[in-house]
Amino acid sequence: MPYTPPHLRTPEQKAEAEKQRKLAAEIRTGKMVVVGLDQWVNIRKTRFTKLCTSGILGCVGLVLESPNFICATHIFDGFEKNWDAYQHQLDLPLAVMGNVTQATLVISSKIKPIMAREKLLREWLISQNINTAETLLGNGFIVRKTMTGAWNIDLKDPSNQFQFLSQSNIVASESGPYVDNWGKLSHHAADSGV
Repeated sequence: MPYTPPHLRTPEQKAEAEKQRKLAAEIRTGKMVVVGLDQWVNIRKTRFTKLCTSGILGCVGLVLESPNFICATHIFDGFEKNWDAYQHQLDLPLAVMGNVTQATLVISSKIKPIMAREKLLREWLISQNINTAETLLGNGFIVRKTMTGAWNIDLKDPSNQFQFLSQSNIVASESGPYVDNWGKLSHHAADSGV
């Protein structure tokens, strides 16, 4: 999209620019952490950091909740081809989190290949004694803490909000106060928005 000087922008362009400016500020300050392709990130529930991902087109988003942690993952769409190795990587966030009490899957559509991936992940969750999996439809999500202290998955933010990001802030926050644990699920791991 070509650059439009601020004084020539339509009200819609100005609103979108402001939305992107606020999102970039949240990411820069650690108030929001972008979970990239084939990455997982978990944070303590006492934090007010948001977790987000985008571009779940064929991929699967997975949000896990334990008494003390929230974890978001962006699972690459070819994971089922190397499932034996891949599921061991998925075990890592579970080991860090402890007793996972709730899981939510996010898929972009109900076409056959995506439904097969969702079924495989649901079976894995059951094998981990996580039977409360719910499936939502969306191309991206933001996990945020509500005013009541509960955690909510917001599907209203379209994936194109994150396309302006050149890199995720996970690595920058690795030793910072915003991320408790993070990892890569495969060699496909990449920053969100690229």
